[in-house]
Amino acid sequence: MFFGHRPCRSRALDLCGDLADEAIARSIVDLNLIQYDHAMNINLRTTLATTAEALPYLRQCGGGSVLFIASVSGLIGSPFSPFYSAAKFPLVGLTRSLAKRHGKDQIRFNVLCSGTTDTAMLRVFMARPDPKRLSAWTRKISSNRVPQVAQCAGSPWPT
Repeated sequence: MFFGHRPCRSRALDLCGDLADEAIARSIVDLNLIQYDHAMNINLRTTLATTAEALPYLRQCGGGSVLFIASVSGLIGSPFSPFYSAAKFPLVGLTRSLAKRHGKDQIRFNVLCSGTTDTAMLRVFMARPDPKRLSAWTRKISSNRVPQVAQCAGSPWPT
């Protein structure tokens, strides 16, 4: 999570964002509960814990904004990693619920669900089990190319 500050009467927190992510490209047939727990801890538990810490400061400042990072896999599912999708779907639901609950406090909750982008994590997903999978997947994208990280404004992900 990251925190941003701006001057307000109380000098409290007014922005909180979640950037936790990790690729776990596995088939459900190969279920490993240790990896599943790790994915849920990285993607959901850290988000819950940090948001719980941030909310009092956001209220103290009279509102603010919280941004979670999920994925299009948290909206439509991923054929490449059920674990990844299972970790991203709850972020979307959590965002919607918190927005409804804390709107009266002037606290906005949003979730960014990015699509396929050329990152190290994408290459991990696509290399299992067939290294040629990425080129086949790319042909399904309307532009026939996977966007580069540099094309995403202010992207925090490594290439």
